[in-house]
Amino acid sequence: MKTSILAAGIMLAAVAGNAHAGLKLPSLTKSSDAAASSTPAPSGDALIVAFQASQGSVIAAQHALATALDLKAEVAKLDAESKRYGSGQLDLDAMKKSREISAAAQAVIDAKIAEKPVLTAAQREQFTGGLVHYGKALIGARELVLQAQQFTSSVGSNPMALMGKARTALWVGKETPGYVKGLGTTTRQLFSFAKSSGIKPPANATAALDDL
Repeated sequence: MKTSILAAGIMLAAVAGNAHAGLKLPSLTKSSDAAASSTPAPSGDALIVAFQASQGSVIAAQHALATALDLKAEVAKLDAESKRYGSGQLDLDAMKKSREISAAAQAVIDAKIAEKPVLTAAQREQFTGGLVHYGKALIGARELVLQAQQFTSSVGSNPMALMGKARTALWVGKETPGYVKGLGTTTRQLFSFAKSSGIKPPANATAALDDL
């Protein structure tokens, strides 16, 4: 049975909110201290890796789309961002910055698409490559939602988890619902333009989108 990624994302937002609320007034009793010390604080590594894998595919997709649409300034920015992703795990500030760069690039891409440009054969091939990467991002989003649900649930029972990477992972958990919803909206818009330009959306992207 297929599980709706978007529905799971909405449920995740509530879980993350409850986890955050529970951190405001931690119990100071000896029993709760003992429980906290006996339960290792989750690092959130798996969640961070899942997010970066999906977001890395988005950056690659946007790079291909910007190339196809001859958006040279965006290509340069996204190329630099792709190299950062290849350098290893990003910290919280770097991940937030990446989301800003990605959102700005997508806005420029959307504006160009709204002009309904006529693409050459080479540009259509590049555009198709971008759709393939968006499909990978959607597939990664499914794993991202599962990891976020598991992590935020564990944080809810262990307030001491908000240290180090756990803080980055909690941000990812809260970011996930909007991120996944945005992926679906953007991909559908790209599909619409692709079909009007004689481009057949790749199977991996179509299948992943159907799961939303």
